[in-house]
Amino acid sequence: MLARLRAAAGLTQEELAERSGLSARGIGNLERGTGRPRMLTMERLAAGLVLNAAGYEELSAAARRSCRTGPGEGPTTAVARRDLLVGREEEVALLRRHVLGAESAGLALVGEVGLGKSRLLAEAAAIAAEEEVVVLAGGCQKFGGDPYAPLVGALADYVRRTPAQVLRGQLNGCERLDQLLPEIVGLAPAGWGEVGEQRRRLMFAATRRFLLNISGPRGVVLLLDDLQWAGADGVVLIDSVLRDLAPGHVRVVLAYRDTEAPDGAALAATVAELHRAGLLARRQLRPLAEHEAEQLLEQCQPFARERALAMAGGVPLHLVQLGAAGGELPWGLSAVVRQQLAELPKRTISLLELLALADRPMALEPLSAVSGLRDETVVRLLTPALAARVARETAAGVELATGLLREVLVQGLSGAQREVLGRRVFEQLTATW
Repeated sequence: MLARLRAAAGLTQEELAERSGLSARGIGNLERGTGRPRMLTMERLAAGLVLNAAGYEELSAAARRSCRTGPGEGPTTAVARRDLLVGREEEVALLRRHVLGAESAGLALVGEVGLGKSRLLAEAAAIAAEEEVVVLAGGCQKFGGDPYAPLVGALADYVRRTPAQVLRGQLNGCERLDQLLPEIVGLAPAGWGEVGEQRRRLMFAATRRFLLNISGPRGVVLLLDDLQWAGADGVVLIDSVLRDLAPGHVRVVLAYRDTEAPDGAALAATVAELHRAGLLARRQLRPLAEHEAEQLLEQCQPFARERALAMAGGVPLHLVQLGAAGGELPWGLSAVVRQQLAELPKRTISLLELLALADRPMALEPLSAVSGLRDETVVRLLTPALAARVARETAAGVELATGLLREVLVQGLSGAQREVLGRRVFEQLTATW
């Protein structure tokens, strides 16, 4: 299982080892089934592989099976997921209510990268399994995603793992679903060749009917990850499910990065409309408080713990990876941060590099002076950085959101750039003291 997930991520054992802070030999042992993953090891692997909810649950299930020590014995505490959800007790309670149909039909888990959205979706899958609720899980890809993703991927996965004789009964009344899911061709009556809006309306109706058919006595829950990359068609399909199916039968838990879903986009507008209609609750995830972050890192060495606390800004993924790497900056985490920064305009990144060299808040006037830009230009260039939450405003000025961002930005500068820009920043700061 681990080998397949690693191959799907395009990683060698050595590359996964570097990303997750483990040894290549240890990963090889786990892939051969000769090792048992500990609790922290599971978190490191999930972070290194950047798993969505479906992948995390798949890996967790395999680990639980490998950790059985005898006939009839349950999984060891090494993969007891609830022990890992530090600072997320309220979210877990909310997930339980939604999975059991005690709340609105939908729940959106919202926040920037690394706050644990996928991790909470995996927890929702575990709750659903305990309560005998049918689980369908899927996620979006940034590039090359399928039409109507992520829901179509969740449906296709269910079709692939369900025996044909069972599917035939569940496809009753779903005649046009083959236009969305070619995997069921031959198992259900084909559509009649409708076009345009009529075709989509009937296809959506068939989707809703199929979800009802498979829901079972305890219902079905859809766990949908990375909605920030969903196309407008996928968002409309989810909207159709939430508006037209009762929460007693079908529930939806979705997760997305609001920093990558601007207010004018289809996702943000749909979430707002569903929220106003009382069909979707929205939960904004927060970074961990200091005592929660310390609890997450309690098994780390003091140096690694202190450095992770100083750099991560309470972001769980960053805390785990920094702690696992002994306080060093692992390549995988650095790559994630660089990718996050690459979404910003180049001139914005140049301003962030100045903030990184300053290593303290800078007011507008000195930042404009050291950059050689007008105040209005600096404000305009900082706007996307503030929206992405890589920078924040304080009473003393603008600063980077985390020490991790500072380290990655400084590492990206050459020695000469650090010297020249650093001197310029220092001179400007001392002139304003």
